[in-house]
Amino acid sequence: MRRCGPNRLWTRAARQLAAQGQPSLRLDVHDVGDSDGTHVPHRDLEAMYSPASVEDALAAYDAVVGLGAQEVDVVGLCSGAFLGMQVAAQRPVRRACLFNGLAYVWDDNARASKFTAHIRGSLFNLRRWRRLLTGRIDGMALARSVVKKGRLKARDRLDQLRGRPVRSPVATLITHVQAQGTDVHLVSSAGDPSVAYLHEHFAAHPMPQLTVLTGLDHTLRPVWSHDRIVALICTQNSPSMEPA
Repeated sequence: MRRCGPNRLWTRAARQLAAQGQPSLRLDVHDVGDSDGTHVPHRDLEAMYSPASVEDALAAYDAVVGLGAQEVDVVGLCSGAFLGMQVAAQRPVRRACLFNGLAYVWDDNARASKFTAHIRGSLFNLRRWRRLLTGRIDGMALARSVVKKGRLKARDRLDQLRGRPVRSPVATLITHVQAQGTDVHLVSSAGDPSVAYLHEHFAAHPMPQLTVLTGLDHTLRPVWSHDRIVALICTQNSPSMEPA
């Protein structure tokens, strides 16, 4: 989703910040929107979580600091939430307001979870079935991810039975970001896979601040809900940078 956001949500938030006297940067990373790169849909989700995308977000952070920003907030949706968390892990960030993040660490578990969540969301979606049947979605990658997810769940269950601590690089990362002084505020739509993702990874750790909003889908629609979203983004006056 390009830098204007779903139904121009990010544009609206940027204008609200501007009305408060606060500058913002809305960013299309490589391969998205008006940025350079591919102009065809990706066959899998890997590209949205690539090191190149993280580098783009870090470059944007460095640019706004170079322009004089003394404090930076990050805002992002889905893969943008991943990018926001990665920036907060590597740069000083005052506040991270991240929506419907389905992965904050991109590893084998995240790959499997993203694909299996994609499958669940596709069961009654004719457009996604058409993309799968025409080869625009990698069917073999989907099958491998289902098997991989089953193995990872079996491993975690075996560790629990043996009394070993639950392995969660996600909890480790977010706890690290909080320890650096970042106010981490996670927002999920009710019923979104991001809620189960967080509860899975924070089962043995204190949960970061989580707001669950009812009546919204994964892309923060319908439009009438955007008042709540903008209020969450603009709740504290500060510069804002948003990986889109």
